[in-house]
Amino acid sequence: MCADTMDIPWKITVHFSNYPTDLLLSPPVSRLAVEAHFLSMIKEADALKHRSYVINQMQARDHRQLWNGLLHFRYDQFWSINSKLMEPLPQNTKDLPLEEMSAPEIPENKPLSSSLNNMSSSKCRTFRYIPCRLYCVSENSSSTPSGFIQKLIRPLNDDGSLTSLQDAIEILLHTRYLFFIHGITLPHETPMQWISEHLSYPDNFVHVVARPQSHSHRIKIHNPSYM
Repeated sequence: MCADTMDIPWKITVHFSNYPTDLLLSPPVSRLAVEAHFLSMIKEADALKHRSYVINQMQARDHRQLWNGLLHFRYDQFWSINSKLMEPLPQNTKDLPLEEMSAPEIPENKPLSSSLNNMSSSKCRTFRYIPCRLYCVSENSSSTPSGFIQKLIRPLNDDGSLTSLQDAIEILLHTRYLFFIHGITLPHETPMQWISEHLSYPDNFVHVVARPQSHSHRIKIHNPSYM
C-alpha cells in the first residue's frame, strides 16, 4: 500500500476530523436510524412517481418486509414489495385503479433506443416524475460542492417524446461532465423512464455521479437492450 513505484488504481484520502454530519449519518449509527432514512427515501420517491398512492396503500408489515429483504440480502422478499413501487402509470388516465397499472411490454433482443423511442405517449406507461439525484465532483477539489442536485424530471417532454438521459443532464447540470450510474456510463439517448425502472437503487432513486472528463476512466455500454 505504501509503494511509490507502482501505479495504483485508486488514491484514497483518509480524514480523521471534520466528519460531514450535514451529508452522512453521524457515528455511532443505529440500525433504526438507517431504516428510518431508507423508508423516508422510499416515501419521497413514491411521492414523485405515484403521488404517494402506492406507499400509502401498504401496511407496516410491507415496510418491514421491504427493509428486512434489503438488510438480509433476500432479493425475492424485497422485490415482492418493491415491484409495486415500480409500476408505471398509464398516460392520459389519471384515475385508473392501481390493479390496472402495469409496465409496458418488453420486446426481446431489441435495442433500447428503437424499442422505447418509437412508443407514443398514448401507449407509454410512465411515472409522474423520475426520482433522481446528481452528485457532482468539482474540477477544483477545494471548491467541491456538498450535497446533491435534485430537480423535477418528467418522463415525457412537452412534445410527448420520452425524456432522455441527455435531457435530464441539461436540466441538472449545464457543464461537460461524464455521468455514471452504478459505475457505468449509458448512451445519452437512453430514456429516463427505462433507467428509473431498471437502474434505480433500492431506495427507488436514480443516483447519478458527475465527474469532469479529465478525472474519469469510464466503462461504456453500447445499445443496451431489454432482457
